[in-house]
Amino acid sequence: MKILLVEDDRGLAELLHQKLTRERYQVELAFDGQAGWELAEAFQYDLILLDWVLPNLDGVSFCKQLREQQRLSSAPLNQLTPVILMTARDESSSKVLGLNAGADDYLVKPIDFNELLARMRVLLRRRSSSGSSLLRWESLCLDLNSSTVTCNEQLLTLTPKEYELLQFFLLNPQRIFSQSALIEHLWTLDELPTESTVRAHIKGLRQKLKKHGAGDLIETIYGLGYRLKQNQTATAPQEEVDQKPASSAPDSTSPLPMAGTPAVELELQDIWAAHQQNYLNLLSEIEQAVMAIVAETLTDDKRLEASRQAHTLVGSLGAFGLEQASRLAKQIEQKLNQSAPIDGVYLHQLLFELRRALPPDSQRDVELNPSVLPEQSVLRLPPQPSLLLPPEPETLPEPQYSQPDSELQNSEAQPQQLFLTVSPSSRQILQQEVRLLLVDDDPEILGLLDKILLPWGFQVILPDQAQGLWQSLEETLPDLLLLNAEPSNLCSSLMGSENSIVGASLPGFALCQAVRNHATWCELPILFLSTQTHSERVQQIFAAGADDYIQKPIVEAELVTRVVSRLEWRQMLRQLTETDELTGLSNRRRSTYDLTRLLQVAKRQNHSLGVVLLDLDYLQPIIDQHGMDAGNQVLIYLGQLLKQMLRSEDVIGYWDSGAFMLGLYGITALDTEKRIAALLQLLQQQPFVGQTETPFYVTASAGIAQYPEDGQNVQKLYEVAHTALYQAKSRGQNQVATIIKGLADVC
Repeated sequence: MKILLVEDDRGLAELLHQKLTRERYQVELAFDGQAGWELAEAFQYDLILLDWVLPNLDGVSFCKQLREQQRLSSAPLNQLTPVILMTARDESSSKVLGLNAGADDYLVKPIDFNELLARMRVLLRRRSSSGSSLLRWESLCLDLNSSTVTCNEQLLTLTPKEYELLQFFLLNPQRIFSQSALIEHLWTLDELPTESTVRAHIKGLRQKLKKHGAGDLIETIYGLGYRLKQNQTATAPQEEVDQKPASSAPDSTSPLPMAGTPAVELELQDIWAAHQQNYLNLLSEIEQAVMAIVAETLTDDKRLEASRQAHTLVGSLGAFGLEQASRLAKQIEQKLNQSAPIDGVYLHQLLFELRRALPPDSQRDVELNPSVLPEQSVLRLPPQPSLLLPPEPETLPEPQYSQPDSELQNSEAQPQQLFLTVSPSSRQILQQEVRLLLVDDDPEILGLLDKILLPWGFQVILPDQAQGLWQSLEETLPDLLLLNAEPSNLCSSLMGSENSIVGASLPGFALCQAVRNHATWCELPILFLSTQTHSERVQQIFAAGADDYIQKPIVEAELVTRVVSRLEWRQMLRQLTETDELTGLSNRRRSTYDLTRLLQVAKRQNHSLGVVLLDLDYLQPIIDQHGMDAGNQVLIYLGQLLKQMLRSEDVIGYWDSGAFMLGLYGITALDTEKRIAALLQLLQQQPFVGQTETPFYVTASAGIAQYPEDGQNVQKLYEVAHTALYQAKSRGQNQVATIIKGLADVC
């Protein structure tokens, strides 16, 4: 996987580069926003890690520019590339601003690397068809979390590049990749191998797979490239939650730092040694700004620059494991940003403690000496420096997004005013009827979510505890699932006996895993509500298959932004991967999925379902005689006609070459036949004009299968409908046929 990392702090960038490379990611670096943008315009990436505060082009502007490019261009590079914003700004308003700008996720510095990896895996697996961290191909299994490959339950030893090749093919099972495309996706600019190198890696991977019984997994499409063999299917089985995070304890043979002594992790000491002087220089510049504050000579520009330098230290020091130093840098940044007068002496104390929180080799003589301060401030210094700073009241209160109850009832303001920005795609989501299924025992949470989400047009639904999980989903047909991350009786009741099968430590995680591994519901967006946001809990949430989480207590703007962001991503993904570009209808994959889902509802509700295979008569001769544009006009018109005549709950899909697949819910075979006959009559009456400018007319034929009479699954119903269509075609054009009743002429 190829990652673009845009970070102006070279020490932090090098640290992340080293850790990500160790996790088998290909990382390209840019140290300012404009340089990162130029790389994003020129090369395709699988994910972009983006700092907020950057020279030349900041992270928020980068995101907006990237998403605006998507809107203006038909096929820009990185049009589906996920973006994670990284910043020390942890206010809800900043999170909302970043997500609205087009970021897919938001990570607060100092970076917890395990959480970063978990969030990256969630965004990367969204791009795969499975949505799981386990990818299977018959006896082969690749675990994205542990970066391991097994075949017939035996571990395969692959080189890093062989692993990347296999992972890339499994995540893109339907695509053919040329050698140059593989180089672009899996090698960085610094490497740039020849095509013979690619062939050598492919050959080595093939030999190892065959040796371990995986067969001839990768096939060559001559003149095009490589792909996975299409007579096999990749599956995403159950994903297990890590009960215990990987131990971070140092090796027993490694020297341990003395208790209470600040120390950089052993594996990071080389990077720290290379860049610590840069951080000390930043600290010295902040100290000069503090001196100017005490002397009352600080300009606004110098203060802003000192704030930026403190902001850099927050993320960088924390990334090296210097958590106390990072917290002190955060306090300094907040003090420099406050609108009230700044206490320069208190800032000087903070700087002293920050110096003491650095490793011993980074410290210098920083005794609080009155001589270092202007004369007028000497009497304000404490007699001795204190290592434990007194608690300082918060100077930058969190913005309040929700109004008091009385204001909510009487205000005439529109809910969209709570957004810092509302993009056109977000507005489109808000105009739809969106159903959110909430699985939470707490009635206060339901009341709060109702109050927050109803004004936005969202419908919050509670599941029926007696129905069970799958029936609740089929009854409500939600667009998004909200789950409680804490122990929940409701989750346990919905899961029933399946809770023990999944084996998760908490019912909410078990329910999430069950949904992710269900053929019908695996793509449903899932958000957790959690009071705990420590590293282990966050890893559990993402490992269970969740798309995101929201911390309690819930902030209105952040909740709405994250819900809309998930729905927006799902809609964009469907448009690009599940919608036929010409007709605007669901493609074969999506319509098959929808038909399977509709059939399950029909079985549960004991209703009938009509499955119709409709095919244009003589489409190719029409194109040959009247031109390709004329053929496209016919397909577009028929797609629009189907949308007009069928109901919203029906399934309409275009399968290619003039064939349409339809699913009509809850009507009899006779009603299905009548409705299709009426549709074909309207189609027959519509004139079209091609390149000869002579009007022409078209017809279509259809074969009908009916559940439950003709079959119990989609495959059998399709076979019956296909046989009926063949009979209709063999008897002439403009026909509707069923296996049981024979032909019905609709001319």
